[in-house]
Amino acid sequence: MAAMADALSTLGASFITFFSIVNPIGSALIFDRAVADLSRSARRRLAQHIALLSGVIVVVATVAGSDILHVLGIRLDALRVAGGLVLSAQAWRLIGHAAASGRHDGSVAARGALVPLTMPLTIGPGTIAAAISLSAAAAASPHALVHLGAVLLAALLLTALIAVTYGNASRVVDLLGKNGSCAAVQLSAFVLLCIATEMVLQGLRNALSPDSGPA
Repeated sequence: MAAMADALSTLGASFITFFSIVNPIGSALIFDRAVADLSRSARRRLAQHIALLSGVIVVVATVAGSDILHVLGIRLDALRVAGGLVLSAQAWRLIGHAAASGRHDGSVAARGALVPLTMPLTIGPGTIAAAISLSAAAAASPHALVHLGAVLLAALLLTALIAVTYGNASRVVDLLGKNGSCAAVQLSAFVLLCIATEMVLQGLRNALSPDSGPA
């Protein structure tokens, strides 16, 4: 019973973290402008493709990210700090209306599904860092497999949400309106900034701890 409660807590925390970093609603607003010349059916197919690619990247980062870092000789705490700094910069730009003004002013063909629509628009270094960090935290818990399953389930829920928001991006824009879109982006950006700050603090706290050893 306690394991299930912890797993639900991990699921909720992981999903909120992924949601705040990816910001599927805010990203959908940019996606809508980037694919303005595509038909509605083409947009939906592209949205599903992006969601699938995003899910694969997050799952791989969750399952094998720590091993990849070990091979590269990068400490997890260093990734936390670096990812937190990247997220902080991204959040600050969003708060300053940079995302609302749009980084993409033209249409993007379907061949851009991986770059730039999946990376870095949807899944960036911060998301990957968060996935690895959540996986490491799950591995350190008493019920590691249950917690890892909760993180993976959160990644799958994120994948479904990306498919829905991107596939209905034009409706999201119409529903929120100009002011509502700006408010949604700024609110998500503030939560993202808080998460980024926590990532940096956790990385620095672990790195500067007397018990901290070499990678």
